[in-house]
Amino acid sequence: MKAAGFALYKPTHLDHIGILCELLGIPLILTEESLVEAAHLFYPHLSIEKRTMAEVSSFEKLDAFDFLFFTCNIWAYETYVCAKEIYNKSTRIVYCPHGNSDKGHSISKYDRFPPSDIHLYYGQHMRDLLEERGSLIKIRSMIRTGNYRLNYYKKRRAFYDQLTERLIFSRFKNKKKTILYAPTRDSHEGPTSFFDSCGILIEELPKNYNLIVKLHPDLFEEFPAQTYRMIGKYSQHEGVLFVENFPPIYPLLARCACYLGDYSSVGYDFLAFNRPLFFVESHNKGLMRSAPTIRQCGMTIPFGKGIFPFIEKHIEENQQTYSSAREKMYSYTFGKDRDISDIKQELLYTS
Repeated sequence: MKAAGFALYKPTHLDHIGILCELLGIPLILTEESLVEAAHLFYPHLSIEKRTMAEVSSFEKLDAFDFLFFTCNIWAYETYVCAKEIYNKSTRIVYCPHGNSDKGHSISKYDRFPPSDIHLYYGQHMRDLLEERGSLIKIRSMIRTGNYRLNYYKKRRAFYDQLTERLIFSRFKNKKKTILYAPTRDSHEGPTSFFDSCGILIEELPKNYNLIVKLHPDLFEEFPAQTYRMIGKYSQHEGVLFVENFPPIYPLLARCACYLGDYSSVGYDFLAFNRPLFFVESHNKGLMRSAPTIRQCGMTIPFGKGIFPFIEKHIEENQQTYSSAREKMYSYTFGKDRDISDIKQELLYTS
C-alpha cells in the first residue's frame, strides 16, 4: 500500500506513530529539523522524509497515498475533510493514538472530539472510553493494534538499553534504585501534580534512591516560567534527573523500581512490568471516571502527606496487593498481541 505518516512538533509522538510507520514499512514525514534529528537518533531504522509545512498543508497531492497516518486527531480531521469534501480524494485517514490515559473522559461527543475515518486503538479500555463519552458514533472504522510499542522494544532491547544507559542512567553519580515520576499536563480531569508535588518529592528524596522526572512537553508550552524555574532550582541535585525530549518510554520503565504519577498514560505503559504504582494528588483534586482506571492498580498518596515516607512504608504491600489488578488492567488496556501483517491486512480491507 502507498502510505505515509505525519508527526508534528512533539518528539514523544515518535514513540507512537514513528514505531508504527517502521513496522508497517512506510515513511514518516517530518517538518521540524529537531524531530528529524530525534528520529535518526532514537529510531535509526525508520524511513524519514523531510517536508516543509507548506508541502504538508497542501492536500492537492493526496492521491499519491492510499493511507495517511496522523497522531494528532485535529490534523487527521482537517485532512479527512480536505480529502473527501474539497478534493474528492479516496485517501483513507488513520488516527494513531499517542498513549492510553485517564485524560479525556469528560470530553463529550458534542465537545472536542472530531469525526474520524479510521481510528486505531490499543484494546478494550480505549474503546470503552470512546463509547463512554459518545465518540464512537463519529468514527467510521476502528482497528485494534495491541501493544505494538512494547513488542518493538523487546525486539530491539539491546539497542535501546544501551542508548538509555548512555543518555540517561550514566548521568547519575551513583547507581541506586530509581523511581520514575511522570506528571502529565493540565486536563479537563484535573491539574498536573508537577507544581504541587515535584519540589516536595525532591526535597524528601532518600539517599538510597535516584529520581527521574519525565517531563510532559505541554508543561513547557502551558507553564514555561514555572517549569523552567523548577528545573533550575533542582537541576544540580545529584540524585535527580529531569528528562525531556527522550521519546522511548519502555527502556526507562524497564529500569525503574516503581512509578509515580497522576493521569499520565505512562502509568498504563508501566503495567507491562507489574511493579508498584503510586499516584499523587494536586491540591485541586480532579474528576474520575466511573469505568476502571489506572488508580485501581496502585496506591494514591493523600495530598499533604510525605510522599517518600508513604512510598517506603507501602512499597512491598503495594507490590503484593495490586499485582493481580495490574495484570488484569494490562490485559484490559492492550489485549492480546497482534501481528503487524494482520493489522496491515485489516487496513487494506476496512470499509
